[in-house]
Amino acid sequence: MKTLGVLCVFSLALLGAEGPAKSGEAAAFEKRFLQMMTQHHEGGIEMAQACQQKASRAELKQFCSKMATAQGAERQQMMGWRKDWYRDLGGAQKSEMQKMVMQHKQHMAKLNTLVGDAFDQSFLDMMIQHHRQAVADSKACVAQAEHAELKQLCGKMQSDQEKEIGQMQGWLKK
Repeated sequence: MKTLGVLCVFSLALLGAEGPAKSGEAAAFEKRFLQMMTQHHEGGIEMAQACQQKASRAELKQFCSKMATAQGAERQQMMGWRKDWYRDLGGAQKSEMQKMVMQHKQHMAKLNTLVGDAFDQSFLDMMIQHHRQAVADSKACVAQAEHAELKQLCGKMQSDQEKEIGQMQGWLKK
């Protein structure tokens, strides 16, 4: 009987949120979002790691450490869903991905040349813009995704990054 119960739970899991979105439109959105946001987070993590090394203020280094950890966990979750739901197949256009990667490389090249207050200022300016894009994408996710757990993560990302934008803007005013 115990084996039958385990098989039923396993079968239900396979029928539930483990597959692609039922709506073709939602599935296309989710595939694109998961691909783009995992890349977006990868860029944010790299910027945060540079911040941990180069920031001149202890509170900014601590902020960057927390951000890198949080985005790393979110990235892993999204990569898992992408693999489970969509067999890790893309969804974004190649040109769209290349544009994002090139912009990130330009940001990192600039950050790598800066030190002290100039680094802090540029990092905060760039990360605010980086977060604003993620907030906009997360809002779209809440509206267009089908998987409840993805919608929940998107709502959390939106809230977290809006708070972080406020914190970074406060530091810029000081």
